[in-house]
Amino acid sequence: MRIWIDIDNIPHIQYILPLARWMREQKHQLYITSTDSQQIISLLNLQNENFTSIGKSGYKGKIIKTFATFFRALKLARPLKKWRPDFSISSSRSCALASLLLKIPSFIFVDYEHVETSLYKRFGSYIISPSFITKEIFIKKGFDDKKLIHFKGLKENLTFALTDYNKYPPFIKNKNKILVLVRPPSESSHYFVHKSLDLLKSLLQYISSKENVLMIYSPREPSQAEYILNFEWQNEPIILIKPIHFISLYKSVDLVIAAGGTMIREAVALGIPAYSIFKGEKGAVDISLEEEGKLKYIKNSQDFSNILLKKRKKHIIEENKGKDILKELSNDIIYKFQNINKRKS
Repeated sequence: MRIWIDIDNIPHIQYILPLARWMREQKHQLYITSTDSQQIISLLNLQNENFTSIGKSGYKGKIIKTFATFFRALKLARPLKKWRPDFSISSSRSCALASLLLKIPSFIFVDYEHVETSLYKRFGSYIISPSFITKEIFIKKGFDDKKLIHFKGLKENLTFALTDYNKYPPFIKNKNKILVLVRPPSESSHYFVHKSLDLLKSLLQYISSKENVLMIYSPREPSQAEYILNFEWQNEPIILIKPIHFISLYKSVDLVIAAGGTMIREAVALGIPAYSIFKGEKGAVDISLEEEGKLKYIKNSQDFSNILLKKRKKHIIEENKGKDILKELSNDIIYKFQNINKRKS
């Protein structure tokens, strides 16, 4: 089969690319596209992957983002029409719309049920989601049960399914300092809540005063690097400007604090203490992780004292679980596509 993979956000590389590579191992052909984000391009190059960058992403403002989605979809449809894929896999609205224009099925990852999904329903997309999110939630949103694919575990389990964990050395070693990885909220997402940004800035001030803490700061946008300039730091933070392999990064840190998203769940999958400063509506996945004690929420600055700042001893990774999920999900997508063709014929 000819499968189109679209990457329009950095986290998509982590969990969609392993699925794509597994499908390639099963003798399917791949056509990989991405936005022309320099960070995404650098990370895909770091993965030694062949791809074509088309169009931009990361725009702010609902109207501008809507137009950007439309125009990128038109740009994507041109080369893909010649390649003639059987279906697409992404977390991209542009890809879903382009797939509609190409009259092929689109399979879309959704692991946060409060994300805007009305366009996916309108485009006729199939939804791939972890079983933490019940099918009833999507059915209430108007999706047909036949267009839902559930898998057990986290999408982040896919991230580590094909990774040789021992291949990557730590990005940095420091026996004397507690290394804290901090990730700001996505200010361009439609579910952005300004309170998350306010809490981040309070957190930065809190960490800046700690003599035994060294912060590794991973801004989503270049402008977010400026937030650390407002404080006097006991230890000068490390700002991640150039892409670093995520395994090397996680091997370096003792805990992760982020405004929700993929990085938090990757930390959970690796057994790294994880704290969320996300102030938007909690998703089913994070609620489950919180109930299991694998994720802790920081509600306000008074909760900073609940952050356990200490060195950790080892990593835990469920590699076999990830590979099993990868196989099952790949088979489910192919099976669903084959049924679509049967109905057409």
